[in-house]
Amino acid sequence: MQIRLIRESVGANFKPTTVGVPSVYDYGYAIERYKLSLFCTIVKKGSVSERAYTCLKLAWLCRGKAEEMLEKGMTEESETLKNCRKEEMTYYAQAYEGMSKAVSSESFPICGMDQYTMDLLLAAMAFKLEKYDEASRFISRLLVSRSASANVRKRAFDLKEEILEKLKSKEQ
Repeated sequence: MQIRLIRESVGANFKPTTVGVPSVYDYGYAIERYKLSLFCTIVKKGSVSERAYTCLKLAWLCRGKAEEMLEKGMTEESETLKNCRKEEMTYYAQAYEGMSKAVSSESFPICGMDQYTMDLLLAAMAFKLEKYDEASRFISRLLVSRSASANVRKRAFDLKEEILEKLKSKEQ
């Protein structure tokens, strides 16, 4: 059924914007491919976590593209860079919302992650979105868990320190 949906909705109307596949993907091409992947996931009625994970990867690609622009000498005031950062945060927010819904509606593993790894990811995403209360809630749950791996607890502790530093600097 999913194949049929994609063939009818995407395949029939798809017009490639580039000729051929480049030997090395640049950020623009990779972002274009992931946007098509996101569209296909929506059309085939993929799981909430699948859509959210694709949005997260898109956000990472947008961040990489922005970093590349800075390395090439573009300034933070550039409209292109501002749009790239805005797009990154939009996809990041969609990923956070989707992963939060997935945790409450899907069973683990979700996107290959156990509950503790997902809580750490959600904490990091909440921190990036400046939702410090939510990030702290995820972190405290990880730090008191006896089942979470030592690596996950260490990363949660490091993230807790970052949150405390950020909150301290906001107070000043």
